[in-house]
Amino acid sequence: MHHKLFVQPNSDELNVFITLTARSLSKQIIIIARVIKNTHKKKYFLAGANYAFSADETIGLMGALYITQPISYVALDEMVTENTGVVFDMLPIHEHAYFVDKPLETLELQDKHLILFGILRKESEPVFQFNPSPSFVLQNHDILIVMGRKHHINALRKLNDKGSMR
Repeated sequence: MHHKLFVQPNSDELNVFITLTARSLSKQIIIIARVIKNTHKKKYFLAGANYAFSADETIGLMGALYITQPISYVALDEMVTENTGVVFDMLPIHEHAYFVDKPLETLELQDKHLILFGILRKESEPVFQFNPSPSFVLQNHDILIVMGRKHHINALRKLNDKGSMR
């Protein structure tokens, strides 16, 4: 089993330090790091990150995806025009969570002003699923990486923990 680390502080220096430290502690850990300045991206890979991305790249990729298959236009528009208060967060799917065995489309992320960045799935290849299809079925111990305003993410977390979408 490979452990995963999502490195997201708002500092390249801190992120590279965390990446270096994590890699020195484990050669097997999957490290996904947020890059603040694209000029520093190479440092992340040298430090041992498996994946490194910047907010600009993410927004660009999501914009490209919107052209071929619309995702959450409202949330994307908010990020591009305001770029304030938007965070990445991880939402673990627990054994008795409502979202277990449900397709992603039932989460209604667009209506909740959230964008799914990807899913970490244990014992899967690849371990990180970027922009999975709406029919992707969630499993116990999946971890959703979502982007949006903190209060929207917290509302999704509460719905999942309550065991009811409505």
